[in-house]
Amino acid sequence: MVDKGVLRRQFASEWQKHYQLETLTSKGFQRKQCAKCQRFFWSLVPDCTTCADSECMGYEFIGHRTKNFTYVETWKNISKYFTHDAPVKHTEIKRFPVVSRWRDDLYFTNASIIDFQPYVVTGQVEPPANPLIVPQMCLRFNDVGNVGVTGRHNTGFVMFGQHAFNTEKTGLFYWKNEALEHDYQYLTQVIGVKPEDLTFQEEVWAGGGTFGPSIEYAAKGAELGNCVFMQYEELEDGSSRELKTKVIDMGAGLERLAWYTTGTPTSYDTAYGNVIRNMKRNTGVHLEDELFTRYAKISGLLDMEEGNVKQKRIEIARQLGMDEQELFTRIGSLQALYAVCDHLKTILYTCTDGQLPSNVGGGYNLRLLLRRVFGFNAEYAFNLDYGKILGDHVKELKGFDDSLQEGLQTAIDVIAEEQKNYNALQDTGRKKMSVLVERLKKEQKPLAKKELVTLYESHGIPYELATDIAKKSGVQVEEVFDFYENISVKNEKKKEKKDQLAFWNIEVANGQEVKETEQVYYDKLYDNEFDATVLNIDVTSSSKNSPFGFIVLDRTLFYPTGGGQDHDVGTINEIPVFDVIKKQKWIAHQVKKEDAAKLNIGQKVKGHIDRKRRENLMHNHPATHLLNAMCRKVLGPHIWQAGAQKSPEKAHLDVTHYKKITDEEIKQIEKLVEEHVHKKIPVHKFVVSRTEAEQKYGFRIYQ
Repeated sequence: MVDKGVLRRQFASEWQKHYQLETLTSKGFQRKQCAKCQRFFWSLVPDCTTCADSECMGYEFIGHRTKNFTYVETWKNISKYFTHDAPVKHTEIKRFPVVSRWRDDLYFTNASIIDFQPYVVTGQVEPPANPLIVPQMCLRFNDVGNVGVTGRHNTGFVMFGQHAFNTEKTGLFYWKNEALEHDYQYLTQVIGVKPEDLTFQEEVWAGGGTFGPSIEYAAKGAELGNCVFMQYEELEDGSSRELKTKVIDMGAGLERLAWYTTGTPTSYDTAYGNVIRNMKRNTGVHLEDELFTRYAKISGLLDMEEGNVKQKRIEIARQLGMDEQELFTRIGSLQALYAVCDHLKTILYTCTDGQLPSNVGGGYNLRLLLRRVFGFNAEYAFNLDYGKILGDHVKELKGFDDSLQEGLQTAIDVIAEEQKNYNALQDTGRKKMSVLVERLKKEQKPLAKKELVTLYESHGIPYELATDIAKKSGVQVEEVFDFYENISVKNEKKKEKKDQLAFWNIEVANGQEVKETEQVYYDKLYDNEFDATVLNIDVTSSSKNSPFGFIVLDRTLFYPTGGGQDHDVGTINEIPVFDVIKKQKWIAHQVKKEDAAKLNIGQKVKGHIDRKRRENLMHNHPATHLLNAMCRKVLGPHIWQAGAQKSPEKAHLDVTHYKKITDEEIKQIEKLVEEHVHKKIPVHKFVVSRTEAEQKYGFRIYQ
């Protein structure tokens, strides 16, 4: 993996090549170095010495309105610029689900570019439009402790994505200058940023084997966006080369853009609008406007990721002329209310898109959010009506994301069930907490991080509630400001699957580029044999302890493992095939190394598949879809396939549901499935492009 530190130094030394853009220089922007963070940036102000990052100047835009847009109005005006007023017209597409089922490595969509990975970015699939914009709802759980505190962090936020895909077909039609010109124009024309307040910071980006320069932009302490130029790919030997498809990946937080237009103390006041206003009114939570505004301007210092949070709290209190303990006790209830508002919006989105709280995978982080909600509600005696708050979120986003109405009742039911389970867990947890507190008092020891983690993971007691109980009992507490970051980020990504072909240069054989494998199994579904030519052979790059190698053919009847369905088996020139793996546009057949060595590149071969195994797999696959449909009919519209396995012997299905399925419901599902089987409904197969399928059938195709 490329080292970002090394990359920064390299690109900084080549700044004329990567960052000296006509869009900036033609307007009079000059390159400077920030006296505080030492990063290089571009500004119109001749004597400017600091960039506009919040760490370097605080939230100076607070208290200053530009356009005073609501959250939804902000998007509508951005959309109007890009789709109607911009020199290059962009197409607006609908958001993708927050549950990234089309990706094997992520539970949740955490950036707008995820919508187009891997196939559009690699050039295998045409983008739905080019260039395009998308208001993509994203979920991130590595900042949970920051939510409500810094004024700018969320677990759920809309990333305004601006994307262009420069392929061999399109040529370099929309690159650095074009992208940055549009960003400059919408920031100054739509958001109302004064050009002299705007700075463009030089940065780098790397991920997934690709990297490139990026330019972040900010104004008066507000970090407004980041334009990434996906330009290079990293090769196995550590060298790099230019990507065939160069991608513009600009992401900007809609919450921050709307916030900048209003200048409210926090982004939550703008982004949540009537939702947070109603919550404040119903709970009576209020803080003196003058004090909170002064606090809000410097609250960005409290980013948990940056460390030294305790010292930063003390420094903020000192600047406000207050005691640290007194200050954060007074603002604690308001910060909690902001966090609850954020967390419930995230739960509304995940319930709408088919991911429910659980103890495993992505559901773990959702349960964590709800435990925080329940803990805050108890700690501050808010007496919150969760259904009312969820309904207010739906109303606030009407005309922007009407899909949330479909998930509203599910979200209400899920939270009620989670609250019931949480209350039951608390009965034993509080008893455990009471015994622990008494022991710590006798031993004169503080409540430590290890015990706080155990209280949460084993007894469901949130950090805030545990520390509150301990302090009221006279026990000191080890303050762990990054508590949730430590226990949540490990569950944000799926466990990476071991790629058996990771170290094999499958693309090149004998110095020639290997053409893609023709997938004959789609058109010759009932054939048993086929003729093919060997394109590539691997007998060395697999694990030294592995007895297997791989063969790539120009065409194949062998169906590779995918979609939860097992692969075909059979023979190639009577050589047994044990596994079939698809990697990008190639299909590799696993055979023993000594057998692979018997073949040569360019050799004609004959393949044969196990027909009986194929028939069993073909029967079990649609049966799984039928079972899924009947579960949805009996249990409700929130049912999504969460996992499936189709083998020749049986099929297995996991579905999303928030409580135990009753025996009666199981009988009803079985009855409906049997009825449909006996109808002998014909199954028709047809193939369409990914974009057409998504637009016509929605994202339930990823089941």
